[in-house]
Amino acid sequence: MKSLFSIIFTLLVISLLSSSGLLTTHFAFSMNPSGSLSLNLAGSVVNAGSQQYFIQQSGSIVSATVPSYSVNAGELNYTLEADVSGQSVTGNASFNLQGTLVGGGSINVSASDVRISGMVSAECLPNHDTPNATGSCEANDTSVAPAFFVGKATIQITTSSGTQTLSNISMLFESAYLNPFGASIVLSSIDSTIVIVTPYTQATVTWRNVIDSGTISGSFENTPISGSFTQVASEQENLFTGTANDSGTMTFSSVIDGSGNAVSALDIAVPYSGSSTIPMAGSYDCSASSGFPADSGVCTETGFQSTGRLDLAGRANTITGSYSSTWTIPAWGFSGNATAVVTAADPPSPPAPLVRGNVSWITPNYQGIQYMYPASVAINGQQFSVTFYESLFAQSQLVPGLPYSGYYSGTFDAISGCQPGANITISATVDGVTDSASGTCPAMGVNLSISLVFSTIS
Repeated sequence: MKSLFSIIFTLLVISLLSSSGLLTTHFAFSMNPSGSLSLNLAGSVVNAGSQQYFIQQSGSIVSATVPSYSVNAGELNYTLEADVSGQSVTGNASFNLQGTLVGGGSINVSASDVRISGMVSAECLPNHDTPNATGSCEANDTSVAPAFFVGKATIQITTSSGTQTLSNISMLFESAYLNPFGASIVLSSIDSTIVIVTPYTQATVTWRNVIDSGTISGSFENTPISGSFTQVASEQENLFTGTANDSGTMTFSSVIDGSGNAVSALDIAVPYSGSSTIPMAGSYDCSASSGFPADSGVCTETGFQSTGRLDLAGRANTITGSYSSTWTIPAWGFSGNATAVVTAADPPSPPAPLVRGNVSWITPNYQGIQYMYPASVAINGQQFSVTFYESLFAQSQLVPGLPYSGYYSGTFDAISGCQPGANITISATVDGVTDSASGTCPAMGVNLSISLVFSTIS
């Protein structure tokens, strides 16, 4: 809130080439702090967002169990697509196994158009609790990552003896997320009368709007700081290669220094982009905890390693740097670090005003340390509009009734520049008080100084 004082508008007008069609005033204002930023981060996933899964196998199986038959070897064509949102899933699957039987003969086991309508959860968020006996999460969990997709299938088993049809069979399809790098996954009926163990040739997950949150600590220009962060992430993950491309926004909040003072310059949202890999170091077999024989190789818990760039080109600050994060096993929490250089950005030129003439308008801007004033400019009688930006970086030192000198910027939506010798008149209204001043456009590249004076209270 401004006190009663005199504002002296000093417009430093640089005349541009007449062909430019633009007249711009120069200005200065209080920059946000600049300096080096070093952060430690620790957080976890609180919402798994939406996920799109694609799994495909076209090749040899590891093993298969079929009612009344012993399968020796086989080739499998298998595709699954599923969309997960919150605690719901939709999708479809199909498979066709062409195999040979122990003792000779062939067998074909197939199911088409299996509708995916359920899942057994691997992780329940944000509570990170264990799914119940049915594989479901608690009611106050808002999202899940699936271990298995569930669907009803009509399965046909064909041998030399004929074709057998099994209807309404509940099937479990293991997510490749549980066993990366093309390792074995399981397609199984819930009663385990049909079990197919197979590697896969393709598997991807598209993650959208995944939310992580946690704490930050570190230093800004050698001053200790701490605070919180929220990260909204998207990721294209290739489970066959164990790699991913990441992007999103990391938002810092409630940042304070060592004395508890707010560091508002760092309460910002910083875009990031990078890549991740699935390391095998520290991984372990999770087959038993997934309901399979111990060490059967159909489930592997792994971590995640992420690196990338921070890159913010904002109107207040520019931030460039890098980050590195190491995820837990399994990969639902992480710790890491980020380093960056924070540079106070040159304020952008204001957009061309949409109104002409004298308009009274006071709006806090730039974190409350600036005010904007639309005004009008006349060059040889032709009216143009302009917005001035007033810096109040010395507001705490203002004395009511005494002059205060500020600095302003503006962009005229002129058709032609201020040509030498042309008359120029500038007027503005601040808190209902209007003042104007006139002058003559100088030679090219020569500054023109015109002052407007107001006594205002607000």
